[in-house]
Amino acid sequence: MKRESPKTIHLKDYQAPTYIPEKLSLTCKIFEGRTEIIATTEYKDENGKGTADLLLNGEDLRLIYCRLNDKDISPEIKDGIMTIPSPGTEFTLEIKTEIIPEENTQLEGLYKSGETYCTQCEAEGFRRITYYQDRPDVMAPMRVRIEANKEKCP
Repeated sequence: MKRESPKTIHLKDYQAPTYIPEKLSLTCKIFEGRTEIIATTEYKDENGKGTADLLLNGEDLRLIYCRLNDKDISPEIKDGIMTIPSPGTEFTLEIKTEIIPEENTQLEGLYKSGETYCTQCEAEGFRRITYYQDRPDVMAPMRVRIEANKEKCP
């Protein structure tokens, strides 16, 4: 599998994100051959208008559901970008995805090496775990819970 060349981003083209994550809760449920990820993020619009689209990055994810303020929504996903139209000024977004760490050979996101589950998210590997504004200038306090079979994942 051939990866595309990285896209050059110049400082003159930089735009600060409109929506800032205030906090993120991440639950990883590891099963044999697949892992479910539930990401719940509280966002705030820095401009206070809530009219811009929220754009989230994602790679090799299977979307199970997406909820905006506890209501199911069907966002558009195209070319690795999930678009949430005009979500509001303050909102909670819950996204459940499925990934297969055992098949992740990119060594980014969550992957399995031998018998060990590993993560590598710097600088843009988080998009292989869940849909998120995966860029170095977007950070939030994160609470992570990992659930797995104790015998297989001691």
